[in-house]
Amino acid sequence: MYKILDTLDELYTNNLVYRTIIVCNNTDDYKYILNKNNYDVYVLDNYNENLNYDSLDIRIFLISKEKFIKFIEDYNKTSVDICFYTSVVFEPEKDGTSELKNTYNKICKNTTLIVDML
Repeated sequence: MYKILDTLDELYTNNLVYRTIIVCNNTDDYKYILNKNNYDVYVLDNYNENLNYDSLDIRIFLISKEKFIKFIEDYNKTSVDICFYTSVVFEPEKDGTSELKNTYNKICKNTTLIVDML
């Protein structure tokens, strides 16, 4: 789980990235680790069309794997062409598949940097 720190370091060092969504199994654990290492995070739940995600002064968003696709689908229904995030980091699947990432690629409306956690 601490691999997220190396992943973010590499991501922010080598790419022009403003906001990142981390898709993971346990948002509480990741929030604890990231906060402990001076990263502010915002935990996404269901999409809220009354919330201006662009106005949040947060670089890292966490969302559970179970809620991610629904969140993106709902966001796509109301979003403008410019997305509030520029990269998505996926926690590795236990079975080694990329089903969640493949589904995201099919429904994504924008160009985002997709990263597998180290």
